[in-house]
Amino acid sequence: MAKPKIAAPLLPHVVPIDTLKPWPGNPRQGDIEAMAASLKANGQYRVAVVQASSGQICAGNHMWLAAKDELGWDKLAAITLELSDEEAKRILAADNGVGEKGSFNEYLLADLLHDLAGSDLGLEGTGYEPADLEDLANMLSAPESLDSLGGQHGDWDDSGDVETSRSEKDGDGGTVDGWPRIDIACPPKVKARFDKAFNDLEGEPWERLETILEAYEQA
Repeated sequence: MAKPKIAAPLLPHVVPIDTLKPWPGNPRQGDIEAMAASLKANGQYRVAVVQASSGQICAGNHMWLAAKDELGWDKLAAITLELSDEEAKRILAADNGVGEKGSFNEYLLADLLHDLAGSDLGLEGTGYEPADLEDLANMLSAPESLDSLGGQHGDWDDSGDVETSRSEKDGDGGTVDGWPRIDIACPPKVKARFDKAFNDLEGEPWERLETILEAYEQA
């Protein structure tokens, strides 16, 4: 039996794992193996929440399953709350659903995973695999559409022939003959900072760039 790995501040709340019961009919089907990998690498860093009257878990069901069935732990940190059935179900629904409502800044996620990938443990216990980081990097480096691809290499007609370089077009569709493009590869965190600064400015893209340059020159 594996020794439970539980964060020190949670130790006062440790109970025998068999005194806890999973919530019957929990609609969430989580990745138990991924949760077990997280517990193994990171330990338990948050408590399970249990309804006092039933002993059933309303937050932390998959953590309990992973600890008990995958890792063989005999203890888990949990707090018991006096909850009505409605209150317990509401916590169960929130624990399952609130995280699903969020989204990611893919650039910042890629930067975070890149930092962790270079550590001793790599991506172990994060829920991500090296292939996920590679897929994310490929997605961020790829053009969003044929229109944005045309921004780099020109526009295509139905035959696939390049018609006109987008560097020769202004924002209204007219031509600006001889205007060069600026294409710069940079780390995701730098791209995220640039996007925020650039999008906060007003005017055409070239006017925003000019504003940035003027601020640099006046600094």
